[in-house]
Amino acid sequence: MVKVAPAMMCADLANLEREVRELEAAHVDQLHFDVMDGHFVRNIMGPDTMAAVRGITGLPFEVHLMVTCPDDYTELCARAGADIISFHAEASTSAYRTIKLIRKVGCQPGLVINPSTPPCAVRYILEDVVTITVMTVDPGFAGQEFIPRMLDKIEEVKALIADQGLNCLIQVDGAVNKRTLAQVIRAGADILVVGASGLFRAGQAYSTTVEEIKSLARSLRL
Repeated sequence: MVKVAPAMMCADLANLEREVRELEAAHVDQLHFDVMDGHFVRNIMGPDTMAAVRGITGLPFEVHLMVTCPDDYTELCARAGADIISFHAEASTSAYRTIKLIRKVGCQPGLVINPSTPPCAVRYILEDVVTITVMTVDPGFAGQEFIPRMLDKIEEVKALIADQGLNCLIQVDGAVNKRTLAQVIRAGADILVVGASGLFRAGQAYSTTVEEIKSLARSLRL
């Protein structure tokens, strides 16, 4: 079953509890929180929103570290309520050490790759992470255009996982909306990060949008 993970940076932060309650009622599968340091990407966002939401809901939390030094953020994010901590292959000088640190603080590790990073970058780490996030836009800001060539990358990562007989899930992050949903699901996405265009500014109730996404996924995976 394809999972839906709202990108909370796109939610109405002035009405955060209401947003979370509506997302729960819409039966989303987990919440996606972005943490940015202003260096790895040109935007800044800490784990404070995640910490505030942790007291509101029992939904699983995944944090996407867009930071230069992911090792410095693992304990901070764990204390804020993260269940999965995903870091960029491009940022870590020692991915295996970062994975060990994430597990040490009681979280599960995930790896993220930028649009320009080839699929072969994840080959030797697939069995050590629970998710591989394929960015379909350059990270850092919402509202960017989907990069069509990333569909081939999703398929290639899916093939690498199958070749090793692993259960690692593919998450897709960036401009996942009505125009790109079917293509992304067909390519092999297991988790869909939906943000401004895919959920929060879709012009309809969250429950309607989530049901449409899951219904489409069911029909394409039959």
